[in-house]
Amino acid sequence: MSFEVSPEELSAHLTPLSSLKSEVERCKDAAEQVGFGGFEAYGLFLQGLVPPILEMCVGDTGEMMKQAAELAAAFHKSVEANNECYMATETAITQMWDDVNGAGIFK
Repeated sequence: MSFEVSPEELSAHLTPLSSLKSEVERCKDAAEQVGFGGFEAYGLFLQGLVPPILEMCVGDTGEMMKQAAELAAAFHKSVEANNECYMATETAITQMWDDVNGAGIFK
């Protein structure tokens, strides 16, 4: 008697989370590399105006992507811990059932 939980099925849930975590980390790395150009990009008159506006708009992107990567890692860790809990419960139930059945209680 058991829940008949498949370790393979539980582990399969981790694959998409691992991929998501990796992709979000790549986005975070890309966001941290974004620059706003120098004097040549905007010219003398716009140099004082455009970079501060861009910083206001996208300045927090790197931090947001970092937090998203941390969230994906937390989901991964949670699913992994949940899987371990399922399997420990499955093993305990199987062992208890085998012990009770072996003791001849239900005979």
